[in-house]
Amino acid sequence: MPLKKTKKKKQSKTGYMCGVSFQHDFCDDNAHHVELYGSISALKHHKTCFKECGIVKVTVTLEKYVLKGTI
Repeated sequence: MPLKKTKKKKQSKTGYMCGVSFQHDFCDDNAHHVELYGSISALKHHKTCFKECGIVKVTVTLEKYVLKGTI
C-alpha cells in the first residue's frame, strides 16, 4: 500500500489592523503601506483612529518566500 503524501502545514499568524485601511488600502494595486500589529493594545498605542475606523483581526499565511534573505 503506497504512503500518502502529507502536506506541510503553512505558517500563519494573527494580526490586527485599522478597519478602513483593510477596506481601502490593502488591495492588489496597493500604492500605500498598511500597518499590521501583533496585538490590539499595540494598534491602539500607535493609531488614534481606531474608534472611528474600527479594528479588524486578520490571519497572515506564509505561502512561499519570493526572495530569501541572507540571515
